[in-house]
Amino acid sequence: MHHGEAVDFRDLESARRLDPDISLGLVGRTHTLDDLKRAAELGTHGVGFNYTLLTPELMQACRDLGMIVKGWNPKTREEIETALAMGLDDIMTDRPDIALELLGRR
Repeated sequence: MHHGEAVDFRDLESARRLDPDISLGLVGRTHTLDDLKRAAELGTHGVGFNYTLLTPELMQACRDLGMIVKGWNPKTREEIETALAMGLDDIMTDRPDIALELLGRR
């Protein structure tokens, strides 16, 4: 299975037309509820946010739409702790050493 992520709905729509089975993700600083609904209609599996802009309401909307939630880019120990406490499915960071230590996998 192929995977693609995009910031633009036109790109997501094009990818879906080219490969109906592609796994899609929507990435951006933040998204509105309408964005999330549109992404779900396209069969998007997940959404990526700048974790500092992610609200509990957006997190719940993603869950209700069956999408995983990714957060980027916590860099310090404190920021990574905050991102982990949010319950994100995936954290993208420049400091995987800190993230792995906090997850107890180091």
